[in-house]
Amino acid sequence: MKINELERDQGHLISIFDDSQPADHDTKLYFELIDRLAKKPKDLLVSNGLPEHAAYLIFTLLENAKKNIALYTSTLAKAIGGVRIFSDTNIINAAVNFLETPNTTLQILVSDQLELAEGLEPKDHPFVNAIVSDKNVHGSFGISRISDDSMKFQYPFLVVDESAFRVELEPSEARAVANFNEPKFATRLNKLFQHLAQSATPLLPGMPGALD
Repeated sequence: MKINELERDQGHLISIFDDSQPADHDTKLYFELIDRLAKKPKDLLVSNGLPEHAAYLIFTLLENAKKNIALYTSTLAKAIGGVRIFSDTNIINAAVNFLETPNTTLQILVSDQLELAEGLEPKDHPFVNAIVSDKNVHGSFGISRISDDSMKFQYPFLVVDESAFRVELEPSEARAVANFNEPKFATRLNKLFQHLAQSATPLLPGMPGALD
């Protein structure tokens, strides 16, 4: 199952994949750069200064993941600066497609409460719901919340296959840096992720891949 419709109350947000709202020239050039780096990864640090950049980087990293994804985030934000992130159909489907391959793992740590309307549960978040409701998912998925404030890390990050990463420098402004081929730093981030996970509480207990 692929998600085709997201929450109605998010209708005022924009998607970078919406053909009715084409990107400007500079943004298109940025997207093309990211595509080239994903196709032929090399050790090059690229900046991420706009919400549109963040959305495309996250999408591209998820879409090109082969085995492992580790995401440390504050709330699994549905949008940043009016741009859909973890409520974007394409980003969600990239994660679902990844997990439809056997022997893949997607682990998420959140440092705060998930971005949810009152009365909803973690499984109701559009990103989480698309994964747990897909019968073709064969990989392992876990999402947990850090319960010890002293263990929280200031900078959200995403690590893919122990070689590519994105680290947010100013989360509220979507400012970040990324690299598609820097195994040494990616390994350090993975070790940090596992350290943070030690104080995490599963939000979906019993799910394959749930962090212990």
